[in-house]
Amino acid sequence: MAFLNYLRRLIVVLIMATWWGGFTFYALAVIPSGHQVLRSHVRQGFITQVVTRKLNWLGVVTLALALTETLSERRWPRRFRVSVGAWLICVAAQASLFYLHPRMDALLDPERMEVIDDMRYETLHLRYLCGATIGWSGALILLALATSRPGAPGGPSTSEAAKCVR
Repeated sequence: MAFLNYLRRLIVVLIMATWWGGFTFYALAVIPSGHQVLRSHVRQGFITQVVTRKLNWLGVVTLALALTETLSERRWPRRFRVSVGAWLICVAAQASLFYLHPRMDALLDPERMEVIDDMRYETLHLRYLCGATIGWSGALILLALATSRPGAPGGPSTSEAAKCVR
């Protein structure tokens, strides 16, 4: 049973690191590089449109798997509350991204590579970035909890972890 718990946690950490790290790398490296190469925020936006769909679906899979880790925190009430709170924040943020994405897509003309309504698009894009940042922050908390499990091999002991969450 301990091995299965370890394996579950490992899978959750790997998928969370892929999602969180992918989002981080995309935001910090790919988008600025795309702007530099394409010399157009709009053209880069059409690439981002496709990539963010994939990241959003990866987020759904990740959060489904992360729920198993969140539920395993029940033995530690404070960690469990923090984990549930972070997970709910991520779910709400992910839902907002799924809500906003098609509304932003509707304001893009792919044939002419133009934004149809700049003001409306910028408003929705800012909301999208806020939702993504909130989800990124919640995922960081989940990832930190999953990698610092009380009693885990190489992790803090139960008594040390209890001191951290008091």
